[in-house]
Amino acid sequence: MAELTPDERRHIYEEEKARLEAEQPAQKAKSFLSRRLLISALCTVLAVGGIGSLAYHQYRLYGLKQKLGEAIGKDLGLTETILRVESESSKITYGEFFELCNKSVENRTNLIVELRGLYPEMDYQLKTRLVDYLSAENEFVRAKRDFYRKSMESSSAADSYVEQVKNYPSSSYGWDFYRDRVRQMKVQVLETAREAEKSADEFLKVYEKMANEESVIAKEAQSAGLRFEPIFQKHAKGNQKRAEETKQSAQQLATMF
Repeated sequence: MAELTPDERRHIYEEEKARLEAEQPAQKAKSFLSRRLLISALCTVLAVGGIGSLAYHQYRLYGLKQKLGEAIGKDLGLTETILRVESESSKITYGEFFELCNKSVENRTNLIVELRGLYPEMDYQLKTRLVDYLSAENEFVRAKRDFYRKSMESSSAADSYVEQVKNYPSSSYGWDFYRDRVRQMKVQVLETAREAEKSADEFLKVYEKMANEESVIAKEAQSAGLRFEPIFQKHAKGNQKRAEETKQSAQQLATMF
């Protein structure tokens, strides 16, 4: 093969240089297009990921709301059973009522535990509000149970006093014991009456507080698309009447003795 002359080498160099210079704009355009495609792909991935995350959050929120709605329905049944006792007082004994209260508190406590463990990673204010409301309802049930217990004790003490007064001694030797026993039972009547009046007054305050709290949370639940039927106002008349009658009876006893 013949060796290239200097002029031939220069000519080949110039041609190769010209070819490379001509290819540079195309290479730059191709590189720019690749970068744009890469950025576009990344944006698409991020957008799809964001939409997927939002959809997943909405799905879990829907599930949480369903559970809250179920809890509200269960609690409604538990609470209304306690509230409507006044309208069914002739059909239930004190013992049965106390058992109802205990079961109501127990079942509502289980409901509270269930709600607290429901989607704990989600900060949903209505769930927190509902848990607080259920806890307040438990305190209300305890207040009503205490009121009925004190009312029962006062009524029992008054009945026992009346029976004792009627039970005159058959001989003169029994009068001292009789008078002492009557005095003791009289003191017991007054003490249990005061306790019943105090408990009735506390119950009325708790009832009013619960009616106000129920009104607020009912609006919050309804705004979230959940059904919440207020029941404290519905049964207020019967509950308040029983407590007011107990207070009046206690005050009458205080004036009699």
